[in-house]
Amino acid sequence: MLNLWRPAQILIVEDETFIALMLQHELESAGHQVLKIVSNLREGLQALNECRPDLVLLDHNLGSETSLEIAANLNHLGVPYILCTAHKEIATSTPTYRPVGSLDKPIDFERLQALVALHAPVETEPAALSASAA
Repeated sequence: MLNLWRPAQILIVEDETFIALMLQHELESAGHQVLKIVSNLREGLQALNECRPDLVLLDHNLGSETSLEIAANLNHLGVPYILCTAHKEIATSTPTYRPVGSLDKPIDFERLQALVALHAPVETEPAALSASAA
């Protein structure tokens, strides 16, 4: 049976509008779907109640707040996330954060695409499809 990559449904949690829109553009250009962009802790927690993304891009600093509570919820739900921050030491020194990867700011978009592809959902090709291809 063949495993097929499918585009990820992604939630972006980023308080800097320009960065959030650049991330959205890069992800959608690669065929992924951005479910929502949120910019603060309250919106991030609410978004997790409204949708179940395949992957989350999570900024540490959200204005005067941090995303630690969102990270804890993602850990509990088993939703993978990529930590995007200008403060790399946060990713390695804060036990609440258990990202599948991290991106330094400014964002390296090639690394972003590689990390998202690595953690994009995989579907197993249906047996009927495999048989007809043989």
